[in-house]
Amino acid sequence: MLPSPHSLIKHFPRPFHPLLTKVLNFGPQSLSLYRDYILSQDIHSALSSSTSHRSPYFPSTSRPFAPLPRSQFLHIRRTRLDVKAAGPTAVFCLLPFVGYFGVLGAFLKPRFFLSRQFYEGGEVEKYGWEDVEGRVKHYDDVMGAIER
Repeated sequence: MLPSPHSLIKHFPRPFHPLLTKVLNFGPQSLSLYRDYILSQDIHSALSSSTSHRSPYFPSTSRPFAPLPRSQFLHIRRTRLDVKAAGPTAVFCLLPFVGYFGVLGAFLKPRFFLSRQFYEGGEVEKYGWEDVEGRVKHYDDVMGAIER
């Protein structure tokens, strides 16, 4: 019986544990992103092929209108953004030898190289607060310019 990849982490020095955890989780998380992309495309194709509803606001148009729940709309939008963010990194990691630098870059700068699906719980909150602080700083600068 072969040991699981996660059980092999204990054989490496402790400073490498976070890196190894991210490397081992990259494959399943990429698969999850791919499945989300397929689901998003299925929703989009069902929406574009639906002819059951016409737009109540523009009944004379020939383009069909299908009501879409907000959650599905947000799923389509989020998945497109995630694929744009993490797609190049995932493709770069498939290249032999060069792909290791993609994993290293994703570990060092996950916010730049990866989408939200690859973040850990603490990273999501940390990056959210960084966004809020950046907006506050920007608005303070704008308000200072307006007051002059």
